[in-house]
Amino acid sequence: TSGETAVGGGWVARAQRLLTEVDGDVVERGYLLVHQMFRHIFAGELDTALRLAEQIVGYGRRFADPDLVAQGLAGQGRLLLYSGRVPDGLVLLDESMVGVAAGEVSTIFAGGVYCSMIEACQEIGDFDRAARWTEALTNWCAEQPGLVPFTGQCAVHRGQIMRVRGAFPAAIEELTLATERYEAAGTPAPAGLAMSECGDVLRIVGDLGAAEAAYDRAVGFGFEPQPGLALLWLARGRTAAAAG
Repeated sequence: TSGETAVGGGWVARAQRLLTEVDGDVVERGYLLVHQMFRHIFAGELDTALRLAEQIVGYGRRFADPDLVAQGLAGQGRLLLYSGRVPDGLVLLDESMVGVAAGEVSTIFAGGVYCSMIEACQEIGDFDRAARWTEALTNWCAEQPGLVPFTGQCAVHRGQIMRVRGAFPAAIEELTLATERYEAAGTPAPAGLAMSECGDVLRIVGDLGAAEAAYDRAVGFGFEPQPGLALLWLARGRTAAAAG
C-alpha cells in the first residue's frame, strides 16, 4: 500500500524462490497469485487477470482462507464489470463484501476489498449500492485507527455519497476529516484529492471563498483540483483564466 513497487517485487521474488523448495500445494501460492493478478490488471491483460482471480478464490476455498476468497471475488467482480458483465460482477462484489462485513477478513484485505467495491460502484454510477455498503462498514472503519489510509479513503467515499444525496454540510465534514487523516499518515496526494472534493462541495453551496481556500490547500498537497477550480473562476467572472 506504500507504493514501493521495487521493494514489494523483491519480497515477491523471494517468496516465489522459497516456494520452489516446497512440495505440494500450499495456501501461500494463492497469495502470490494476488500479486500476479494485479500485475496483469495494470498491464491491461484482463483475461489472464480474470483466470488468476478465479484461481485465488479456489485457493481460498480449498484452504479455508477468507482473505483469499474475498480478494479473489473482488478481483473477479471488477474484471467482469470491465468485460460488460455488470450484473454478474456486482453479485461477486457483493459476495466479497459479505466476508468483510462479517468480520471474517483481515483488516488490510478488508480495506482493499471495500475500496474496490466503492470504486466499482462509482464507475457504473451505482451510488445506492455504494451507500448501503458504506453504511454497513462505518463502524468497522471507525474501529481501525491504525489503518489511516483506508479510514481516510472511507471518509472520502462517505463524503462523495453525501454530496450526491445533497447532504452538503455532512459531506464537507467528512471530506475535511479525510484530509486530516491523510495528513496524519503523511500521504499528501490523497489529502489533495479529499480537499479538492471538499472545494467542489463548497463551490456548489455558494461559499466561493472557502472553496478557493480548499482548492489552494489541494494545490499545496500537489493535487490539481480541476475542473472544480476552473468552474470557480468562471463563477467569479474570470472567464479567461477558466478557459485557459
